[in-house]
Amino acid sequence: MTTTDQRWLTQLLSINKGSRFFLSALPLYSRVKDDPQKLVEFQSQFDKWIDSTGSKYVSRGSADYLRVR
Repeated sequence: MTTTDQRWLTQLLSINKGSRFFLSALPLYSRVKDDPQKLVEFQSQFDKWIDSTGSKYVSRGSADYLRVR
């Protein structure tokens, strides 16, 4: 498991498996929500991580995310 995996999996600890959630449910969101540039980077990094894991832990919906495992 990589450091990046650990970072994002830590963010997912508060989200139950099988639950749908918005990016705003992740703890780091509160740090970036007031800075549009950082918010875009945060979402981009999260989406890239999802792609890099083959949606093993999270899958993307049209407006939200699904915690897979």
